[in-house]
Amino acid sequence: MATERGSMAKEKAIYEATYLEVTKKLAKGKKTTKKLPDDPTQSWRTPPDLFKKLDEIFGFTVDAFANEKNHLLPKWWEDCESEDWSNEIAFCNPPFGYVDKFLFRASRAQMSLWLCMANRLVSPGVNKYPPALLIIPARRLKFIPPDGIQAKSPTSGTVLLVYGKVSREQIARLETIGSIWTSWK
Repeated sequence: MATERGSMAKEKAIYEATYLEVTKKLAKGKKTTKKLPDDPTQSWRTPPDLFKKLDEIFGFTVDAFANEKNHLLPKWWEDCESEDWSNEIAFCNPPFGYVDKFLFRASRAQMSLWLCMANRLVSPGVNKYPPALLIIPARRLKFIPPDGIQAKSPTSGTVLLVYGKVSREQIARLETIGSIWTSWK
């Protein structure tokens, strides 16, 4: 266990060093071909019980923000930017620090469900691309860190944003997860 944590700390240090190098070049207007490695702190997995309930309600076709270690569906994307979302029912647990960067893709899917921190509700991305439904879970979600060791309860809450058409039956089933807010008029 200590070795896993040491390995994660090393991965985080490599990520931070590469991130600084890439952002400095970009800030100076220089191009770089260096690919940013995955940030190990941004690969937290969705609680299995929550994913199971949501998948039973929506029947997801793709895990849009996943990798070899944390995907929850047979079909998953590591690079969702180059994919066609149009016929997908997408499950989206993006790195919370990058929600605004990708949220414009929400409406491109047949239906998509996004997990994000509650404080992101006041972000430019959510204001520009408001969801059809907002679900406020009845309890704080405990995500599973990359090292697989169950973490303590998070300090901030998580909300679920639903984009696309949702049936009344699906809404009724979502009420078992938490409070539902709609933008329907």
